[in-house]
Amino acid sequence: MKICEAFEANKYLFSEDVGKQTQMLDEVSTRMVELKTTIDTGDRHRDNILFIVATDIELWDSVVKKEEAANYTLNMLSIDVIEMITPKEYIGTLMYHCLHPL
Repeated sequence: MKICEAFEANKYLFSEDVGKQTQMLDEVSTRMVELKTTIDTGDRHRDNILFIVATDIELWDSVVKKEEAANYTLNMLSIDVIEMITPKEYIGTLMYHCLHPL
């Protein structure tokens, strides 16, 4: 019991009746086959996606580098809008937002 708790494993009652034991064995075996099928399908899907990405790695590399360059350029050109507003407009805007929060 302590081992089950340590690994957070499910505990099931085990019947002394041979018929119930056979039924439980069948249920567990069916569940294991379903889980193996699910895992195998996921592995095949992952492999297919990785293959598709690997065939177009140069294209993806180019796209990522262009996006990084565009974002870097935009960050270099950012302008502080507050400096462009006169103090009177800024205080009016600040007061408006204080009185009318979003």
